[in-house]
Amino acid sequence: MKTDPTLSGPLASATPGAGSQRRLGRAVRLAAAAVAGAALLGAGAAGCSSPQASGPVVIDKEALPLSCATGGGAFGTCVVGDTGPGGGKVFYVNPTDSPGSNYMEAVVAGMTPAWDDFDSGSYYPWCVGAGQTAKVTTGTAIGAGKTNTDNMVAACTSGAANSVRAYTGGGLAAGSWSLPSLGELNELDVSGVGGLLDFGFYWSSSQVDALDALGQGVGIGGDVDRQVPDDKSDGNPVRPVRAF
Repeated sequence: MKTDPTLSGPLASATPGAGSQRRLGRAVRLAAAAVAGAALLGAGAAGCSSPQASGPVVIDKEALPLSCATGGGAFGTCVVGDTGPGGGKVFYVNPTDSPGSNYMEAVVAGMTPAWDDFDSGSYYPWCVGAGQTAKVTTGTAIGAGKTNTDNMVAACTSGAANSVRAYTGGGLAAGSWSLPSLGELNELDVSGVGGLLDFGFYWSSSQVDALDALGQGVGIGGDVDRQVPDDKSDGNPVRPVRAF
């Protein structure tokens, strides 16, 4: 029996009859289908991405719930006693939405750098400089402390306001903290969160006249009878606060 010289392997063993031809045709079709299927699979693999994420997982911080410390002063994110964005304790919550002054926080123990209410026992005069014997424009309301402090720094070379403005607690820049107005100091006192010295007399940034400024005896529930004037040259404890 002659063999086809163009074939090799098992298919070259004999000249195919009709049955052999049918079997050969079926084998060829199956081989072609297998090649086509492999090609389709390859194309599908090239056109599809892996269901598994690659690279670092990115967390959408905007989707995270806001806290008092991270909420940037957003209305409704803080209550009295929370830690604020400056690392202090919230002592005042504004009942209305007033961006920038929704809350007030006070410096507390454990912040870095540490704050000393008593200036190592020397205490803080209200003002050293022209403002000690001249009238400085101030107010007593909640929210007035920042402007009061601005005006005191402009009129004093040193003293309570200057020391507070130099403080950088909570990682904030110098100038971020203020001396509380009388209204703010009272809120801090009655909140009970600041750790003020009981029965201590603290300076506010509110002035009476050219020679005297107001302070408050704290630790007895914010009694207005303890809101009294003192000579600006006298030294008293001080606690920095800030609105946010």
